[in-house]
Amino acid sequence: VDMAVGKLVDHLKKLGIYENTLLVFGSDHGDACGDHGKTSKDNSYYEGIMRLPLVFHWPAGLGAQSRRVGSLVEMVDVMPTLLDLASLPIPPAAQGRSYAGQMVSGEEIAGRDSVYAVYGPGDLMLRTERFKYLRYAADNREVLYDLENDPGEFRNLAADPAYADDLRNLRDQAFARTIAASRSIAPKRLRF
Repeated sequence: VDMAVGKLVDHLKKLGIYENTLLVFGSDHGDACGDHGKTSKDNSYYEGIMRLPLVFHWPAGLGAQSRRVGSLVEMVDVMPTLLDLASLPIPPAAQGRSYAGQMVSGEEIAGRDSVYAVYGPGDLMLRTERFKYLRYAADNREVLYDLENDPGEFRNLAADPAYADDLRNLRDQAFARTIAASRSIAPKRLRF
């Protein structure tokens, strides 16, 4: 990949358009590389599978200084960000939000409170800065990780009474995100 990106950059420089070209590099979900005994993609939602690289590079538009967006970002945020960077209107029905202002000037903008993902019929994840909530439809199992105190995601707290309010809150948020996402696709029966 490094060599292919390097060839692309060299070609853009030869054409004299490198400075004014916005390059976006992202990735699909990878495998876990052995974390938690996983060597392929599945519905486990561990950080090693869910965290994706996403790099925007545009010397003329974003400047030479690197900036890191530290807030939670979803892939649905890419399209509104690209439209905003191109000074094009963002459709009102877009699910994502633009991070262009933060990328261009470094201004702090309110990030997402959570990120949401689904895998197959009914399996889902909702992640906040501190917690990760999972629901598996096949066996109606819930998982709750406290990422602040268990960044390796080894201790399921879903049955711990001390986390009952957090579990309920995250379950409600996940349900709301499922309803919101379902409004943007053809109506179908939801299992929750």
